[in-house]
Amino acid sequence: MTAHEPNRSRSDNSVLQTETLAPSRDPRTRRIIDYVVNNPGSSATLRDIAVETGEPLRDITAQLDRLEKAGYVELLDKSGCCIVLPTFEGEQLVQEGR
Repeated sequence: MTAHEPNRSRSDNSVLQTETLAPSRDPRTRRIIDYVVNNPGSSATLRDIAVETGEPLRDITAQLDRLEKAGYVELLDKSGCCIVLPTFEGEQLVQEGR
């Protein structure tokens, strides 16, 4: 049995910490990869992805970086427009989620 510690802060486990989730389990990155896979050949801008997924524009770049590092997308910079292409692993991830 442990003694009561009044100076110890309580843990709030009810908050979902998505930053610690793997990209395949993070609902934010899942919305992005779903959009990318379901819109093949599109040269969507970051703003397009933000509008279509409901994610804030400021978060899209970080989420795309996570997806690229995990091997789910390939990012191409062409004429100032970021083109996002799904990899085979990204397509598989979306297929498994259906």
